Amino acid sequence: MGQLCTPFVSAAANPASGRDRAPAEELSYATAISRDAGIYGFIAAYLAACLATAVLLGTGHKFHPLMYSGKWLEFLAYGLLGAVTLAGLASLFAGEPLRSLKQRIARIFAPEVCAGIVMILALSVFFGLFTSFKTMLPELAPFAADSALAELDAAIHGGDAWRALPTISTVTYAIEKLYFPGWAFLLLASVATATFMPRFRPIRSQLLWTYLVTWALLGNVIAYFVMSAGPIFFEQITGSHRFTELTDYVSKYAPMTSQVREWLWNNYALGQAAPVAGISAFPSLHLASATLFVLQAWHFHWRLGLAFAAICAAILVGSVHLGWHYAIDGYFSIIATVLIWKVISWVLGRNPQKARAKIRSPTVAYQLRES
Repeated sequence: MGQLCTPFVSAAANPASGRDRAPAEELSYATAISRDAGIYGFIAAYLAACLATAVLLGTGHKFHPLMYSGKWLEFLAYGLLGAVTLAGLASLFAGEPLRSLKQRIARIFAPEVCAGIVMILALSVFFGLFTSFKTMLPELAPFAADSALAELDAAIHGGDAWRALPTISTVTYAIEKLYFPGWAFLLLASVATATFMPRFRPIRSQLLWTYLVTWALLGNVIAYFVMSAGPIFFEQITGSHRFTELTDYVSKYAPMTSQVREWLWNNYALGQAAPVAGISAFPSLHLASATLFVLQAWHFHWRLGLAFAAICAAILVGSVHLGWHYAIDGYFSIIATVLIWKVISWVLGRNPQKARAKIRSPTVAYQLRES
């Protein structure tokens, strides 16, 4: 990954590197943005469905599609500011500083980069819609699947899965850091690299479409049919003390988990939508996204794919160890995400082996175009 950089940084640091990207630069802004028309259409339809649900349920106060947009705008602003700053510093050492600066700025705001910015903004709306819809799920269906999921999970593992994991405070601390800030950072990095990095251009559409379909289908539709709150809320939902020992351990040694748990329950009890709100355990979106991290990394290099497979396994362990999920929540998400990835590859007419071969050629990768 060290040899790679986003168009922002590469353009700012080395305008001459654009030689291999001449075909891409012939695109107009409208053409570059319109190539993602299908994705924008999906987000628009998702918005309409979410709004219609809010109106029918009388829960318009939960419809907040822009709840994440401010943070994503801040991310983009810092990225652009950093790129422009690098461009200015690099131009100081050029023979013609003003001309060099002009060239670098032009590359920073090239059509494909601007199309990526539009995509990031659209995705920020999508994730806001996802959370909005997720907070409406309890209005549509009660939490009725926890007992059945707990029994099935125990039958598969010969007992509750969390009991097979060591309860070591230092391990819990490390897992918690990976499960929350680590996973969030990797999600943002995955979306950003898929959107902007030329080397991921052969699988860009496949990655973005898989994110959209996975989050909407697994996180909203299937979650509705299998409404569950997870072990961490098992007592509040069912009245059973089956996971009390686990939640007591989490309360003592996992402060971040306890804070998020309180945040989720308070928002659920108050019937309001907020960033990172909404309770649903099956299936696990943490594991669905972690699986996509692996698939994305694997298309870059198999060694990186193995490293992310280890991270995915750690997130699976963390989801059970911290009480957020039954183990089968993660198993289902991993299998379903791979299937969705394959189906989307087929629909888009992708050849994964060919895409992986192309992605390793810097010259060819810069010239590849979305189909």
